[in-house]
Amino acid sequence: MGRAWKQGRLQIEDYTNYNYNARLMAGMHGFAFMPVFEGILHTDLFRKRSFMGEDKYRVIKCPFTGKDTVLVPALNPDVCVIHVQRADKFGNAQYWGAMGSVQAAALASKRIIISCEEIVEHDVVQASPHFTIIPAFRVNAVVEMPWGAHPSDVLGYYNRDRMALAIFMNALKSEAATRAWMDEWIYGCRDHNDYLRHYVERFGLESLHAIKARAFYSAPANYGAAYTSVWDEEGRERSIGLTPEELETFMKEKGVLHD
Repeated sequence: MGRAWKQGRLQIEDYTNYNYNARLMAGMHGFAFMPVFEGILHTDLFRKRSFMGEDKYRVIKCPFTGKDTVLVPALNPDVCVIHVQRADKFGNAQYWGAMGSVQAAALASKRIIISCEEIVEHDVVQASPHFTIIPAFRVNAVVEMPWGAHPSDVLGYYNRDRMALAIFMNALKSEAATRAWMDEWIYGCRDHNDYLRHYVERFGLESLHAIKARAFYSAPANYGAAYTSVWDEEGRERSIGLTPEELETFMKEKGVLHD
């Protein structure tokens, strides 16, 4: 990418990680923009602009303080592919560990494709709702793909493959080396399973086993409650002791029920 940029074949807008994530956060929440720290005003990141021009950053007067406030525009990608630890067949995606921009990037996007280390039963997702970062109704497709983040890491499943990453980084030194790496590891593999087979042929199965994560489980969370519904066995709301029909009659009598 750096070579393409220097040769004028690629245009780049440079943001800090925080400012770029703020754009995704705005897109995730449906906002047109997001305020960021004003310190960016004093950097070349603010002054140097490419294809976005004045829309890279905007400065307005804060309606509450009157101070200059720096804004970044919302970002809504057409599609986002993220890899998570697990999901159910409906697409409820569960992820734990350093979040970064994973959730914001997905929820800001128009379409979401989930790949995961394993597809689990829906009961597993229901039993650990705090791990769900993407709800099923936003997901367009879910794919089970063990070792799907390799040579990067997935917490609880495998570590980063430093040998494979070193080979990749070394290939970036020249365009010819990069093309050779892509021909071998991307274009030369029919699919991800073929990629893994090629890896094992080159480096042995023990290389994968060496980076598999050892189990280290967090403490369980108690999701228990005195009851699981606000309605009792007789169909009455527990706090006011009325059935839905009785509640409707009561509200009509008080004149607070509106069609």
